[in-house]
Amino acid sequence: MIKKILQIIVQSFEKFGYKIKWHILNAKDFGLAQNRERLIIIGSRDRYFNFSKLIKTKSKSIKDILEKEVSFEFLRSDEYTILPKEKWKKQLSSLIFCGYRNKLIRINGVRLNTEHLSRIHKQSNRIYFVEGTHPTLLSQESSGRFWIYDGKKSKKIYS
Repeated sequence: MIKKILQIIVQSFEKFGYKIKWHILNAKDFGLAQNRERLIIIGSRDRYFNFSKLIKTKSKSIKDILEKEVSFEFLRSDEYTILPKEKWKKQLSSLIFCGYRNKLIRINGVRLNTEHLSRIHKQSNRIYFVEGTHPTLLSQESSGRFWIYDGKKSKKIYS
């Protein structure tokens, strides 16, 4: 379905004489500590855009960008659970999911040994390890915060 929509977009612009190129880019490939993939479509009447000329940089971790002289607000230990290290899940090669905020668990439809997942089905409840990146910041998270774990305490960081 998505491929068909992209094809329609490209063909529509080509009908008007545009030379269209598209590529999926990720913010982490350009020095940000955020795993954020986006479809980029570039059209020009003169020539095709060459995505291979973009200069990618080494991905940064959350730890690399944290301000040192800021007063963080810490969660109380009863407000979160850090999973045993063997249950930490590396996602998309840079996200390291390591815990969740202690919210009421969902009971219906929860499979055996996946109880911790029922608590974090919403991204705003997930806690990510500071050595990885963070997913896209959510517009639905009205407080504009996300959660990281530094190996000592879970921190509430305001964006």
